[in-house]
Amino acid sequence: PRSCLKPMQATAMLGIGLELPDDQLAIACASHDGAAMHLDAVRSILASFGLSESDLQNTPAASLSDPSPDAPTSSLRQNCSGKHAAMLATCVVNGWPIESYLDVEHPLQVAITAGMADLGCTVHHVGVDGCGAPTHALAIDELARAFGMLASNGSDVARAMRANAMLVGGT
Repeated sequence: PRSCLKPMQATAMLGIGLELPDDQLAIACASHDGAAMHLDAVRSILASFGLSESDLQNTPAASLSDPSPDAPTSSLRQNCSGKHAAMLATCVVNGWPIESYLDVEHPLQVAITAGMADLGCTVHHVGVDGCGAPTHALAIDELARAFGMLASNGSDVARAMRANAMLVGGT
């Protein structure tokens, strides 16, 4: 499922102490297009936790909102930067190292994998997404039930995404 796991990853991070206002939580769940509003939201997460753009370890990319062949690339512009900023923030909250936050054995990633189980998903394999983060192979029916649960139980993640739809994707 790759990027569609972001709401579940964010739910797991909330469960281990991350607290974000709704706009920042929405960008943590986003596959954003790199518009200024998206970059500002990611920067706000980083600044809130004493982090900087240079701490992001996701794969640099151009903004999806800038189709020109010479568009600048950066980790901030890549569509998963909000998730990565939230992952870093979760590490800060828990006193975990940020340099290795993408390692599948890092306490953050172990907690996210456990969070998948908390949502009723059996993790069959952990691979690496195109953004560099661990991603989980799940059964499609379990994934659908987990999304249904998040959408129907008044979760913070679902509320934030509904309230900030433009941050989740874009125009």
